[in-house]
Amino acid sequence: MMNSFSIKFMTIVGIFTFMLSCGTSKDAGSNQLLSLEMETTGMGGMQQFTASNAKMTEKTVNRSESSQEVTKSVSKSDLSQYWNKITGLVSDLNLDNFENLESPTQDRLFDGARATVITLHFKYKTVTSAAFDEGNPPAELKALYDYLVSVVNQ
Repeated sequence: MMNSFSIKFMTIVGIFTFMLSCGTSKDAGSNQLLSLEMETTGMGGMQQFTASNAKMTEKTVNRSESSQEVTKSVSKSDLSQYWNKITGLVSDLNLDNFENLESPTQDRLFDGARATVITLHFKYKTVTSAAFDEGNPPAELKALYDYLVSVVNQ
């Protein structure tokens, strides 16, 4: 037969275990990428690519034309494949330094290149890269940037 101490001890252990499991699941969800945006702007206009596990869209605004938004026609299996690759590349990034990555070139400052920014949306935070020249991202973003460009150009 269990004594009073054993019952109290088991109750405390149970509550503590429950609290730890709730905290762990919350932390795991907070690092889950919900969506990503890559925006490129310059004198000629703006191009924005948005991706999530549900859809991919591309919006282009030319200086002389009106806005055009296209939802990319991607099969569910291809979308899942693209999204898994994107989330894998994002998980390799150091998000603590993401907003401070320096561009290797400065051509965008005198319209020698369009400025590009990548924004990552998580459950509890959003991080945005510093602007960099289109086609010349910081070394830490090169793999992600190159993959996003390849998806946009398909």
